[in-house]
Amino acid sequence: MKAFLSKMIVVILFINIICVLSSCADADAPVKMSENELDNTVSVGESIQDKEASSSDTGEIVKDDGKLQDIIGNGIEVEIELPKVDLFSRSSVKADFKEFSLEEILRGLSLGKPMEWSQNTESAEGDLIVRAENENGDQITINKNSFGFNTNRANELGAAYGIKTDVFEQQKNNELPFLSREKLKEQVSDIAMEFFPDLSVEQISIEAYTADVMEAAKEEMVRLFGEEGTGDSKSPFKETYSEEDEYYYFEVFFSLEEISVCSDNFVFLDDTNNIGASITGMIDKYGLESFYLNGAFENLSKEPIRKPLAFEEAYQELKDKYEFVYLTGKASIIKAECSWIMLADDSSNILKLEPVWIFVMEQEREGIHRKIKEETIIQIKNGEILL
Repeated sequence: MKAFLSKMIVVILFINIICVLSSCADADAPVKMSENELDNTVSVGESIQDKEASSSDTGEIVKDDGKLQDIIGNGIEVEIELPKVDLFSRSSVKADFKEFSLEEILRGLSLGKPMEWSQNTESAEGDLIVRAENENGDQITINKNSFGFNTNRANELGAAYGIKTDVFEQQKNNELPFLSREKLKEQVSDIAMEFFPDLSVEQISIEAYTADVMEAAKEEMVRLFGEEGTGDSKSPFKETYSEEDEYYYFEVFFSLEEISVCSDNFVFLDDTNNIGASITGMIDKYGLESFYLNGAFENLSKEPIRKPLAFEEAYQELKDKYEFVYLTGKASIIKAECSWIMLADDSSNILKLEPVWIFVMEQEREGIHRKIKEETIIQIKNGEILL
């Protein structure tokens, strides 16, 4: 009998050890959730730990059409489309800066032969900058993993850029006579893939700047700053604009593995470590007037994330951030998505594409006649709030 009991005790101890080891292995395994599991979790707007708790304290309403409604903090309304679980990266990506030669740029933009351009190299804060110019006064500036091209004509055409008048809103979607919008998208997409072969073109935004739009912008600047348009300096505007001056402004948005790559005009972390893949430019009846590229890279390699932060955990971080924040004016969380941002290490010439959860808040502020947008950016690899 004693021998039997001893054997039973050994068996029980062995089973307990196996259970403990199994639990540890499960704790270290990457978090993987099916689409149904994610939808079930986030539909109540709570973290994994709180998902069984009552949601009456937030006054949230759950819809059946893939949206989440909630109220967080001191009255911040939430109404967002739930991100698709299949568009959720579980890896970081390491890459090298892509540096361009003048020959590559001229070939990619069809700007002539190198012998037609004079160039010089200078040093700025440890980086080499190449400047080139042709006999027409067109200029190219090449930095590490970025470059810009513009003509003399681009300066006076671009004076109206960013001035949002009623005329601009009415005519920005116009099709200009020299080139269809569809044909422009094809041309720009081909150029973009020359310089960013590892990415996909997600979207190309196009705005038309008609003669009326530029005249309205000039009138708005005179109204704000007087006849000179820019205070004490000479006005950049032409005296009159005609059909000869009309152009398209375009902007290219990229994706990697179907997940958006933040462009550098969307999110700023600080002056040294944030860049983004982006292309912007102007084109008129005479051809390209400007083209700016930033954030080029090559030699991509994946680095799996051990325990990626799921959406519902990121949403809880957002709620914690705004729990005791008092905002003046109505505020709403209007967008949530998984995206890549680029974090650069200038000393090693290496950059990382890090997957993040981005929440966009829109806020009305007294005395400002437009809504202010603010982003909350949370790293998927460690839950750190970057912004």
